[in-house]
Amino acid sequence: MPAAGGERKLHVYLYLVTPNAALRNADLPTRDSDGRLTRRPRAALDLHYLISFYGDERLLEPDRMLGAVARDLHARPVLDARLIQDAIDSNADLAGSDLASSLELVKLSVSQLSLEELSRLWSVLVQTPHALSIACVGTVVLIDAVESG
Repeated sequence: MPAAGGERKLHVYLYLVTPNAALRNADLPTRDSDGRLTRRPRAALDLHYLISFYGDERLLEPDRMLGAVARDLHARPVLDARLIQDAIDSNADLAGSDLASSLELVKLSVSQLSLEELSRLWSVLVQTPHALSIACVGTVVLIDAVESG
């Protein structure tokens, strides 16, 4: 949606979740000799985002914001444990998340979408007019299964 009154903003849209190819089969549960669960299975996921930029186009605000985001994703592609924990602490809905203690760090990278893929994605967003956007992937997010012994 366009920014009201030329207000600068960006919109982060999670549009696809896929299994992580490298870790998708490394999640088998481990049990001890008595059959007790010692390691829970976990889903290894890649999260695909579309980041769209809104602002005064005469001042090239969307273009400058896209440049800043691309620069920062390239310079600091890893979400470290402190940054993740700060996000968890600042949002009550995330209470209990253990993502900050995960052995795998979440890495963000810009992904390349073809014109056809980008057109398909925007055609799904029928209520939203097209905006300058960049696609990125967060990999790998590990989610442990909820399973009792």
